[in-house]
Amino acid sequence: MKWNNLSLHKIKWICSFIVVLLPFFCSISNIFQKYLAVTLWAIMMWMFELLPEEIVAIMLPGLYILFDITNYATAFSAWTTSTPWITLGGLMIGGMIVKSGLVLRIAYKSLLLTKGSLKGIVWGIVLTCTIFTPLIPSIMAKVALLVPVVIGICKVLKVEAKSATASALMLVVFFALWSPKMAFMTASTDSILTAGILEQYLGVKITWLAWAKDMFIPGILWMLVSIPLIYILRPQHLNLNKEY
Repeated sequence: MKWNNLSLHKIKWICSFIVVLLPFFCSISNIFQKYLAVTLWAIMMWMFELLPEEIVAIMLPGLYILFDITNYATAFSAWTTSTPWITLGGLMIGGMIVKSGLVLRIAYKSLLLTKGSLKGIVWGIVLTCTIFTPLIPSIMAKVALLVPVVIGICKVLKVEAKSATASALMLVVFFALWSPKMAFMTASTDSILTAGILEQYLGVKITWLAWAKDMFIPGILWMLVSIPLIYILRPQHLNLNKEY
């Protein structure tokens, strides 16, 4: 088993190395070759989980500068917006919730409220995500807060990591956060960009209530249609023992 894992790890590195070299065989300018090579390297690291996601994300802007692909202002432009800082704050709070053990207390309380059933947990996540959507603009910050709770629920119910059930619960978080996002105009980048384009080119200034009037029902309906897709993964039936 160890040998098989080691061989698979080597194959992943070899495949990544080959993919990174591919842009240099294309008839494009050298700067685009370097840009594609660095970007593909990051994608392969994330896809094959060869390096921690955070390390790759931190290294990426530095590599763009190191290989003279772009300047400092462009490489670190994302850090001048509120999104990464809100996300970082969410990750810090999520980390504290996990380290302090609060996530397990929240998980136990959530399971008691939902009776520990899969259906109850799913709709509990949906309701929580819908409430959070207009209150926290960054979807990454919401993910950083809710994913630890789902992990805590999986630990309490002894759901195996990366199993069909665990994956289904994580997919619920994705659907329940992304779909209601269309229902509200928040301070997220895409909402601001959309509102800005409409105002600049069409002369239409959208208010929060006007957006909600037109988008709330479609956004919620899209979420309700999306949630049943998790059952394609065939998650196991969950039961809450009396000892909890």
